[in-house]
Amino acid sequence: MNYTNIQGECPNCQAHQLKYEQPTFTDGGVIFGYTCEECHQVGEEFYSMNFEGHSIYNENGERIEL
Repeated sequence: MNYTNIQGECPNCQAHQLKYEQPTFTDGGVIFGYTCEECHQVGEEFYSMNFEGHSIYNENGERIEL
């Protein structure tokens, strides 16, 4: 069996009908569990996240990017 590895596409049947669960956050990213509504394949998409910086708001409500 040849599985695909494309975001938003079922690796089993290549349908774009993934029903996503609530995300799970990890130390380095986020995982989205899913079930394909076409072939009922169960799986997960996983993403990495990197810290970029902070934004704060001053007393006037203005956003300051650090």
